[in-house]
Amino acid sequence: MRQRLLAASSATLAVLGILAVPATPAVAGGHASPAPRMTWAYIDAERPQQSFVNSSEAAPVGTWRDATGDRHTSRAYFTYDLSRFEGKTIQEADFALWETEAEDCAASAPVELWRTGPVTDGTTWRTPPAQLHRVGTVTLGGGQDCSSPSHYFDIAAEIRAALADGRSEITFGLRIAGPAERRADLGRRFRSDLNLSVTANTPPAIPNELSVASFRTSGCGTADAPIFVGANPTFNANFADADGAHDQIDATFAWWPVDDESARQEVTRASQFVGSVRYQPPAENPLPEGRYGWAARSNDGYDTSAWSPTCYFHVDRRPPARPLVTSQDYPDDGKQHGGVGIPGKFRIDPNGSDDVILYRWGFSDPVVEVAAPEMGAGVELEVTPQHYGTNLLYVVSIDRTGNRSQEVRYEFHVRNTSPSVIVEMGGVDLPSRLTMAPGVDGVVEYRYRIGDSAEVSVPASADGTATAEILFTASGFTTVSVSSYTATGLAGTWTETVQVTDAPRLTSSTYDGVWFNATVGEPFVLDIAPGRPGVVRYEYRLNWDQPLESLSAEVDGGATLTWTPVDPYWMDLAIRSVLADGSTSEWAGGTVRVSDRRPYVSAGFYNPEWPAGGVGVEDVFWFQSDFDDLSEFVVQLNGGPEITTPAGGGNSGQLLLTPDRVGENVLTVRGRRADGTLTPAREWTFLVAG
Repeated sequence: MRQRLLAASSATLAVLGILAVPATPAVAGGHASPAPRMTWAYIDAERPQQSFVNSSEAAPVGTWRDATGDRHTSRAYFTYDLSRFEGKTIQEADFALWETEAEDCAASAPVELWRTGPVTDGTTWRTPPAQLHRVGTVTLGGGQDCSSPSHYFDIAAEIRAALADGRSEITFGLRIAGPAERRADLGRRFRSDLNLSVTANTPPAIPNELSVASFRTSGCGTADAPIFVGANPTFNANFADADGAHDQIDATFAWWPVDDESARQEVTRASQFVGSVRYQPPAENPLPEGRYGWAARSNDGYDTSAWSPTCYFHVDRRPPARPLVTSQDYPDDGKQHGGVGIPGKFRIDPNGSDDVILYRWGFSDPVVEVAAPEMGAGVELEVTPQHYGTNLLYVVSIDRTGNRSQEVRYEFHVRNTSPSVIVEMGGVDLPSRLTMAPGVDGVVEYRYRIGDSAEVSVPASADGTATAEILFTASGFTTVSVSSYTATGLAGTWTETVQVTDAPRLTSSTYDGVWFNATVGEPFVLDIAPGRPGVVRYEYRLNWDQPLESLSAEVDGGATLTWTPVDPYWMDLAIRSVLADGSTSEWAGGTVRVSDRRPYVSAGFYNPEWPAGGVGVEDVFWFQSDFDDLSEFVVQLNGGPEITTPAGGGNSGQLLLTPDRVGENVLTVRGRRADGTLTPAREWTFLVAG
């Protein structure tokens, strides 16, 4: 009795993943994927001249009965596309049998798998595909589970042979073996989309883009033109694997002396992502001098590429000779020449080293680079001294490998010819002034430049001096350069970086060059000038802990701040200008030292806070002053007669005094200065116990 074994649709099987991946064989490695089925067909002995190609029904194999009960004997053929596996290494290949019906699942049916010739539209029982090779035979049924893939044929050898022959298609045929083919109880039907799964690996590509880095060049290098490198070259190559951009490979680098390949060394960098891979031999094992070949190859865990073409490098560990430095404008003769800002010619020669490609020079460290016009050639420099007196020029040679010579120190002496320049800063978009004086006799002209602006010429007066009004247009740091000229040409140059600010300008008659000075009880006057045009007012703080106050500007943008301090202390004054549009300038500031011109008073136990001592009880009283020219202190107790005591070291003095009343006692103290004038008086009240 016919048994239907599988009712699931092809779509259901595809969703479940049954069609694409066989259930039981182990994956040895590489990438498993199905070979696309191109066509299938079956032939029927009872209809020997009829073709059945790409039918929608299941594939009949052996003897079976149709709906009317008539017997048929059939064989089935399946053709697969192998083009996706061309160039790959076949690791495994499986042909999975999947039964859908069996005449009798309990009967044992010997099913053969053959590699055959191709299926055509004219394939019939009389013109079947040629049977080329029997792959294997399996017995189905006989009590086995007929509802799942029944068997997997190992067809790896067949796939390899087909690809080796250059064939992109392969056809397999199913039949019941020998006379059993005519037994009515052994017929079966199989899925027409039987799965052919191939596990294949694309061998990694031969590494390319080989290069070894040198000082200024890199590349593969040839036997005749190797890349010159130091004792520890860095190898670089590009590794690719067609199976995936994110695959990992083992990158092997090999290198050997050209004249002794037996000294070949190989190093493998395992588990590298495809792409550029580098390797540098350990620094503790530097390579001896000489010419080397090197190559690379790749392994993806399954296959190994061929070695890349050989590249070449040459290890050069010899530094070039110390260069020779000469100059006719600034010779190393111990005498002064030229002047500050006056350029001179200097010649650097390789001193016999024929592979020098670069020179480095500088006044404190050789950092300025100049390339040789050709390998082994010297160069000529134009160097401008920046200061007078002794100048030291440091020079080194560098060869094509990057080896550096010993440093040469070239000493020359420069005359002091720079002009003297004073920059009087006026602010931003307000007039500033340059005052220029000559550094040598005969100066007839000055040329100045502000930042990157055009150079401006100013004639010198008869004594060689000149002034120029200049304008700074923005805050920040800028360079001011001034050159002086005689009738014969450039005499000297002065260059300085100045800070331009739009902060207000603060002046006071009490400024001593360090801080502003103020006195308790006396007005302190600060004149404020604008640091840019358009100032309408100023904002200021007398100290960091004080509130921000406002002061209106005069018509010319200036203002005067007047303030009378009541206590001695140090103030951190801060002022900025405000324009009509509300924008503000940078802050200006300064320290104000507030002094008290009255002497300071203290006593041993008498004090202003609580009663102490008593009438007739004597105590010592100390006096101290901020003036440093006092001759004596003048003291009165409770309005009585004046008592004097000399001012000693530190402008201090002392007296023994006896109070004459209970309660408040008042001590009046003045200081007498060297010119005989008296300081303001301090009245110091202390309490006497009854």
